[in-house]
Amino acid sequence: ELLSVLGSSDPTSIQVHMLKLFDNVKAVEFSRNKRNVLGMMDPKKESFDFVTPSVVDGPVETWMEAVEDQMKISLHDILKEGVFKYAKMERAVWIEECLGMVDIAGSQIWWTWEVEDVFRKVGAGDKYAMKELETKLTGQLNVMVAMVRRTDLKGQSRKKVNSLLIIDVHARDIVDMFVRESILHA
Repeated sequence: ELLSVLGSSDPTSIQVHMLKLFDNVKAVEFSRNKRNVLGMMDPKKESFDFVTPSVVDGPVETWMEAVEDQMKISLHDILKEGVFKYAKMERAVWIEECLGMVDIAGSQIWWTWEVEDVFRKVGAGDKYAMKELETKLTGQLNVMVAMVRRTDLKGQSRKKVNSLLIIDVHARDIVDMFVRESILHA
């Protein structure tokens, strides 16, 4: 298989090997002239565009390394933007607009920040802060359950919401435990 890739002058011959080269990457998107890689797609058809197209030039191992570098740069920027947008928009809209991995990572980042902030508030004397966070998290779960029940929720968004529901239930349960056991500091 390696020889077929190294011996081919057609850059698209790499497509059949993508899952072996990159975790959960089924394909790369080539420009019309096959001289640039524009983005990547996972097996479930969720995709992202590179911030800057990666040039296909020289030996396959050279330009594939450049593809990997551009993947890292692009995903860093996409995640950073997604985490920033979380606080600026309605969560249900944010979930549908962002990549699944951004939904999961961004939700975890914000959950961690919210829990740390609640512990600061409790330390400053707000004894109801943890209960208020629990109520907020339960409300977010209810919104996601309502999203899953919608008949117009597309397959990709449905999968993202289902994955996030599992993680968010665990996150809410942790906060619920803090409330039940009167844990006031981390």
